[in-house]
Amino acid sequence: MSHKAIFLTLLLTIGFSFQHCTKDRDPLGCNCDGIKAYFNIQGLSVFNTYTSGKPIPDNQELRLVHRTALLINFDYKLVSQKRNNRLWDFNFSLMNSCYACSCAEPGMSGSKKEHWKSFNIITLYDFNEKYKANDTINNIIYLSNYEDNDLWKLWNTKDAQPKVQKYSYLLGLKKIPPQTNTKFKAKVVVELTNGEVYEAETNTIIFK
Repeated sequence: MSHKAIFLTLLLTIGFSFQHCTKDRDPLGCNCDGIKAYFNIQGLSVFNTYTSGKPIPDNQELRLVHRTALLINFDYKLVSQKRNNRLWDFNFSLMNSCYACSCAEPGMSGSKKEHWKSFNIITLYDFNEKYKANDTINNIIYLSNYEDNDLWKLWNTKDAQPKVQKYSYLLGLKKIPPQTNTKFKAKVVVELTNGEVYEAETNTIIFK
């Protein structure tokens, strides 16, 4: 076999070997074996933290100027992405961009089947004159780890009930209690379109 024939054979082999990295087959940009791109929600836990995400110990006393947040974590199970094996989805290129690929983080594609139905944060102590114990305080909560920090951006305008995109959310308080010696503890209640309901309570902090 001539050197030219060997070279062409090698190019074809490389092309077929890496064709699965094309973006047409994988919307994330890479089809990395073993990566479980989705998650299924199994439970919920919430914590009072600083806006940096650092946990605050239970019954910690804080000055009113401190900025606090709620860290919401879904307990989850990673699940695999369903592959499309149709022959006409085959893509081939001698100049493949596979070398530029980086594998997606596990769970990066969001929940597999769960979609938001409702999401409520309830104060368990009197917060101020407007928000008393057992009132929903969604209006004074913002998303810390989103570019657009409106809490309602969990629901976008194109889909009234989009799937859960992340398994961890950091929610900040737009306001703090106006008086000292105010306890703050919240309950988070999440309802999903598949009928699952999860709720959990934060630890207690005291604004001094």
